[in-house]
Amino acid sequence: MLLVLSGLATAATYAYMLALIFARPELQTTLDTPPGWSVATVGQILGSNPELESYRQLNTVDFYFLFLYSSFLSLCLVRYWPTRQWLSLLPFAAGFADLIENACVRMLLDSFPRIEDAPQSLLWGPPATVLKFVFLLSMLVAIAAGVLFSRSMEPGATKAKEF
Repeated sequence: MLLVLSGLATAATYAYMLALIFARPELQTTLDTPPGWSVATVGQILGSNPELESYRQLNTVDFYFLFLYSSFLSLCLVRYWPTRQWLSLLPFAAGFADLIENACVRMLLDSFPRIEDAPQSLLWGPPATVLKFVFLLSMLVAIAAGVLFSRSMEPGATKAKEF
């Protein structure tokens, strides 16, 4: 039941974020998607955004979203890998990297157009983005493997023919 409720909350928040992004064309390019940030890319992305308040709104929702998806994906990993509970820490590692990334984006938003006032954001933000995606990919592979493995262990599952 907790898994279902967590999944519904995560899906609803994600749908809200997508609605924000598609309703406002200036949000379709965000700092947390390119593999690396630089003064030039930050200036280009934030400079092309006529209303930074909509970007702040998306960033605020993203702060809540990281807690939801971390919890949901952790519950999925516990469900499909009950003997390997350490795997349930992967979503929280991704969430922590996402938290650092969101904090860096917020500092850049608050200092824009004087990006040089937030040098730590350009130092910590890009590696946090890469780490977030590495952890997310790892846990999605683990969940997919767990689903496939659990299906093959179900009673009545057909065994592969041996030659």
